[in-house]
Amino acid sequence: MDARFFPDAYEQFESLLQPDKILLIKGQVSFDEFSGGNTITARDVMDIVAARETNLSAISLQVGTDWCNLDAVSKLQNIINEYRGGSCPIHFKVNHPDAELTLASGADWFVTPDDQLLHDLKQYLGADSIALEFR
Repeated sequence: MDARFFPDAYEQFESLLQPDKILLIKGQVSFDEFSGGNTITARDVMDIVAARETNLSAISLQVGTDWCNLDAVSKLQNIINEYRGGSCPIHFKVNHPDAELTLASGADWFVTPDDQLLHDLKQYLGADSIALEFR
């Protein structure tokens, strides 16, 4: 979809407007007679990380009880450390044959949901073990 920017909006969001960057654009959609398609007049723009941080309620990590040991937790802590200080909590969903438990991280372990963090978590725990919980 084509996006149009008035000069003040363009100046405000210029740093985000880069090739191959995924953006969330809010604005007014209208039909453009010249192109024969829809266009959006941008009013607010954010990159995918900011959009996740705004709209995620948590990053959910599914783990089994066999994962609950000092070595595994330490490796996970090393992955998460670089992204701490954000506004997104992490929920640990621990599965046991007889029960399921959800643990929520404390505020000092909230993260910025960066692409690299999600990639590293998928590499470590497996793609099926990561879920993004949206509001």
